[in-house]
Amino acid sequence: MTGNKLHHEYQPDLMRVVASGSWRDLRTFVMTWTCVESAFRDTVTCTFEGPQMRFARCVNSLALDMPTLMGKLA
Repeated sequence: MTGNKLHHEYQPDLMRVVASGSWRDLRTFVMTWTCVESAFRDTVTCTFEGPQMRFARCVNSLALDMPTLMGKLA
């Protein structure tokens, strides 16, 4: 998943990522993506509300973030 807007336009052809995730509560799943060859650590928060899901992504403890994506079960 591209991250160049969050990573100061740094986008190598290949980037190794270590990922982990856990449930914060019954509706919120939080993932941490650590880029092995760089100083970037992205936090992805998925919030489920009925048929909708909100996907929010930021880098290095909220220094930069992407627009929140909204999805709905069809």
